[in-house]
Amino acid sequence: MRPYAHAALSLALAALLAAACANPTPTPLPTPTLTPTATPPPTPTYAPTWTPAPTWTPAPTWTPTPTPTPTPIPIVDPSMATFLSVGAYHSCALLTDGSPVCWGFDRHGRASPPDEKFASISSGGAHTCALRFDGSPVCWGDDDDDQTSPPDEQFASISSGVFHTCALRSDGSPVCWGSDEDRQASPPNQQFASISSGGSHTCALRFDGSPDCWGSDEFGQASPPDGDQFVSVSSGLFHTCALRANGSAVCWMADFQSSLPTGDRFSAISSGWAHTCALRASGSVACWDSGPGNEIASSLPPNERFASISSGLSHTCALRSDGSPVCWGNDGHGQSSPPEDMRFAVAGVIQ
Repeated sequence: MRPYAHAALSLALAALLAAACANPTPTPLPTPTLTPTATPPPTPTYAPTWTPAPTWTPAPTWTPTPTPTPTPIPIVDPSMATFLSVGAYHSCALLTDGSPVCWGFDRHGRASPPDEKFASISSGGAHTCALRFDGSPVCWGDDDDDQTSPPDEQFASISSGVFHTCALRSDGSPVCWGSDEDRQASPPNQQFASISSGGSHTCALRFDGSPDCWGSDEFGQASPPDGDQFVSVSSGLFHTCALRANGSAVCWMADFQSSLPTGDRFSAISSGWAHTCALRASGSVACWDSGPGNEIASSLPPNERFASISSGLSHTCALRSDGSPVCWGNDGHGQSSPPEDMRFAVAGVIQ
């Protein structure tokens, strides 16, 4: 190395040493500014939308609906109900509230009705039968032939004969009890719209109006005309009479047909023992009989207007439109002397 180069290097080193001695604390290096790694924001957890719980309404206390008590529907057919009925020696009628009243001969208690209310009543030879509003029958009076011992059933109509009784169920099927000596209490297996018990026979009308009769036919009382149709029928002791739709009357038993008034039109008819009485449309009365010896029952009907009529052994009773009764004929047992100042039911359903 050249001498001046060596001297120069020595001088440089000496300068560096001097500088180091003059500055013993080194100047720190600047802290680097670090750019932080970006931390992604946390995924927000959203609270679920709050749905308020429904306000709890307590269920109402359950009160059972009471089962309504049905209003009893009367089984008795109002169109066939009888409010006035005359027997052999007694008569019975119903007041407007259904209470029965009887007068005349009271042997066997035939004129002593029970303290009940009825929808229909029918007087026979020495007994009487009636229907309660539920159709159950009640009978009183002579029971020698079981004519006052009805079955435990319900009926729509009832008819008392001399020694037997017949009734119709609501479907029209007939039931009879009492004397059956001539098969008058043995009805056919048919259905009928109306029925009428007589002496030893019974007649009924089918729903088409055609008649049928059974029992004794000694006098032709159980032989109705063929091919005819009627709206009502009434059986007497030895005869039967009926009305056509035009109001003309027909009787079967020769003596009665021959004495029948000609040209008259009637609205109601009732056959007694040996006579028949009928009401014209005007309410006036016409009566006829089977001949000599029976005039007392049919003679001298009052010249009045009536709403209903019923014929018995030898007397007849009728009701005026106001319900007041009038009777004529034999009064040997008071059967033609109704109570005064009483008013009986004449039409419609008894209240």
